[in-house]
Amino acid sequence: MIRISKNQILLGCAINAVIIGLVIYFLLPLIWYVLQFLVIALFLGALGYTVFTCWYKFFTKLKPVDPVISFVFQILGYYSTKCVNKNDSLNFKHLGDVAEGLNLSDHQFSTAVSYFNYGNNLTESLVKQLIRDNKKLYSNPFDRRKLFDWVVQLFFSDSVVGQQQIDAFNQIGALLGYSEEKIQYKFKVYLKKFRYFYDSNSGCYRNGFNFNEFFSRFYEQMRQGQSGGSYGGGDSSGYSGYDYTANKQADLATAYRILGIDENTSDSDAKKAYLRLMNRYHPDKAAARGLSEEDIEKYKDMTQKIQAAWQVVKQHRNL
Repeated sequence: MIRISKNQILLGCAINAVIIGLVIYFLLPLIWYVLQFLVIALFLGALGYTVFTCWYKFFTKLKPVDPVISFVFQILGYYSTKCVNKNDSLNFKHLGDVAEGLNLSDHQFSTAVSYFNYGNNLTESLVKQLIRDNKKLYSNPFDRRKLFDWVVQLFFSDSVVGQQQIDAFNQIGALLGYSEEKIQYKFKVYLKKFRYFYDSNSGCYRNGFNFNEFFSRFYEQMRQGQSGGSYGGGDSSGYSGYDYTANKQADLATAYRILGIDENTSDSDAKKAYLRLMNRYHPDKAAARGLSEEDIEKYKDMTQKIQAAWQVVKQHRNL
């Protein structure tokens, strides 16, 4: 048995104290420099973000004013006619997304819808002239990219992108001053972003977000009063339940895209997104804004689709 004397213990403690002291002595300056660097980096980052935000708000021309609303939504109205499903309510939802991006009030949104409907009847020559006459509104590269994104996302609101949509994509890109190489690069970026692939049989680009098929299945089951399956069950919304077990991944992805969220969105944020969309497209609001019966029907259709998407997300998350 090894015996350790009191002196040996004291010596060991002294050696440990010296080693710890030396480590602290040599590392403390390094720790101090690291802390200084982090503080300075955070300060410069916050300052840079503040300066950029102020600069952007000052120089951006795409603001919630009537000339911008008139220009943007007439352009959107025209290019919505180039979509596969010209009158689809998802195009109308995109209209609301753009209005939210511009921070439009309810009254301004009503005006925007009017301009959008007017844009449906514009000719190609009038649209080209409109874009040329309002060049100052997208002279800022950030504004130009934002306007381009607002327009071309219309073409990716369905499950099919054909030659007509590709031609319209190229056209708006050229009108906004992008080079042919830049336009082709952006098109590839959008294909990847929305998970489109080339279908050689139809000569079109497709993805797994088959909105019309999803809604047809959903409403047929609602009409027949079906329920059950892995995610079946009723709730207070009036739906008896939707069994999407056989199409789980595709339908869930479709529902997420309609609500503008993804699988990483928290339950509380998902519910907020649903309530925000329901508030935006409630038919009573459309009537209060004095919109036409046709537009009110679009609101009703949109709220039904939002509710359908939320039903699937609720079932999947057991909310």
